[in-house]
Amino acid sequence: INFSKFLTISKSISFLETYVSEFEYRNTIYGNREVSHSPNQKYSIGFLYDFSKYIKGLKINIESNYIGAFYFEEQNNIKSNPYNLIDLSIQYNYKNIIFSLWSKNITNEKYPVRGYSFVLDPTYTIKSYQSFGNPRTTGITLSFNIED
Repeated sequence: INFSKFLTISKSISFLETYVSEFEYRNTIYGNREVSHSPNQKYSIGFLYDFSKYIKGLKINIESNYIGAFYFEEQNNIKSNPYNLIDLSIQYNYKNIIFSLWSKNITNEKYPVRGYSFVLDPTYTIKSYQSFGNPRTTGITLSFNIED
């Protein structure tokens, strides 16, 4: 959505309904709920502001991405917590050169992307573990447009 010559707002919303039927594995019943890694909701909103009226070629983009809770596996009922990641980029265009300074997950949110449950010897105790997504990452991108 262009609110002005200089401001563009983008958004997306998705809703997902999934189901895995009941099944048995090693005398334990699983399923009868949502499919793993399928959050019910995802939202994103982004703001792109073109500062060209002040500094020709300068643009700033900020985006917020929300991911709802989801199950990690079909074999257990461990769920992730919902989380929100914020990304930021500053772009400068000069002739055929595009310079971008960007940062993803600028708040350094710790968010789980995988969850595991398994038995550890010799206690035979079921333990749950999580692996996490990328922390804050920052980078520079330099691009060249080659015209015919």
